[in-house]
Amino acid sequence: AASLRDQLDQQKAEAAQLWASHGGPLQEEATSLAGSRQRSRELEEHQAVQHLAETRLRSELEELQAQVQSLHRRHEAKKANHAELKGQALHAQEAMEKLAALRSKHEVDLAHAKSAASKRQAEL
Repeated sequence: AASLRDQLDQQKAEAAQLWASHGGPLQEEATSLAGSRQRSRELEEHQAVQHLAETRLRSELEELQAQVQSLHRRHEAKKANHAELKGQALHAQEAMEKLAALRSKHEVDLAHAKSAASKRQAEL
């Protein structure tokens, strides 16, 4: 019994010595791994939040780009309409100038005709 007790004490001492030489570093490594896993989870959560934010911003950017394209199309349509109206106004002004010139010519022709008619009447 004493021999078994001595053997048990010796094995306990060896186990304590092994634990001291290997257990401490293993415990440190386990603690380090737990810390690394925790940091990894935190980074994954942060990455998920960033991904959601990026997705939201990308969606907002696409909406803004669509609005810009719509505004650009409307602007181009207004420019085209303005150019058409300007052309119509120029055409109308040219027509009025031609009508004014024609009226002046007709007034001159009428004045000549009246003058010729007055001379003829005076001759008769």
